Amino acid sequence: MEEVIILLSTYNGDSYLSEQLDSLLNQSYTNWKCIIRDDKSSDNTLKIIERYIDKYPNYFTLLTDSENLGACKSFLKLFTASDGSYFMFCDQDDVWKKDKIFKTMLKMKELETRFSNEIPLLVHSDLEIVNQSLETIAPSMFTYQKLDSSSRKLNQLLVQNNITGCTMMINSSFKSYITNSNVNEIIMHDWWFGLIGAAFGQIGFVNEALILYRQHGANVVGAKKIDLMGTIKSLKTFIKKEDKYELITHTFKQANGFYDSYGAKLEVLQREILISYINFSKFNIVKKINIMNKYRFKKNYWVKDIVFHCLMLARKA
Repeated sequence: MEEVIILLSTYNGDSYLSEQLDSLLNQSYTNWKCIIRDDKSSDNTLKIIERYIDKYPNYFTLLTDSENLGACKSFLKLFTASDGSYFMFCDQDDVWKKDKIFKTMLKMKELETRFSNEIPLLVHSDLEIVNQSLETIAPSMFTYQKLDSSSRKLNQLLVQNNITGCTMMINSSFKSYITNSNVNEIIMHDWWFGLIGAAFGQIGFVNEALILYRQHGANVVGAKKIDLMGTIKSLKTFIKKEDKYELITHTFKQANGFYDSYGAKLEVLQREILISYINFSKFNIVKKINIMNKYRFKKNYWVKDIVFHCLMLARKA
């Protein structure tokens, strides 16, 4: 049983942190160590962490740091500061199902057998969406948000991320890529890892909800239901926004940061895809349509895809 390093970033999480830590202790896969970085909490989060470290010193350690970095940079700092063969990412407010590590590792081993452990390998899973009291809102986030687990190519992940960090396991081959990352352009760490996996390795999916994904008022990233009526309602709000292009501007910046970091390592077609996406706003409408069709830049859900395409065609450099 190989050791798994669990990376946990906390920030003012005293309401739910103990439940999460208890769910780690309840895992059927027992060879793991959790490294925690607190992002300058002002509540009792650190006291809870210290209590668990005192009681379970073989499982929990604290990375000493007094900076407030935000979730994305905090997780990246945890990863670059940690050594191991396999890494999982843990949020402070969820609950891991008993076989989460075990079933994720099975898929990781399957990828290693089919491909190689010398390339970046990423495994993620579905999630059960629950409320503050852990009552089920939706048994599958992929169904709830109309996500497509087969969307794992570079052109698809440039547009929309379907990888949730708290379900993710990666291998140590990501180490050499993350040290070169342009962190200021990263939207979220899981999205960035997904892009690396798509460009240089392989991504696997466990078609089962392995985590209770808790929704509450303080979520950094939450799960919103995607359906026709809900999307139309969101569109009405969206139309009134001053910066209607913010939705896609961040993805252009992230793509540019990815190209700056890894362009020299990419295959010819991958460079073409990235350059076309980065420079998309500079093209005339005919060329834009040709590029969208050629490289299949699209969202998972048809209504969102229509909006996305309209924004892409209308946006100017």
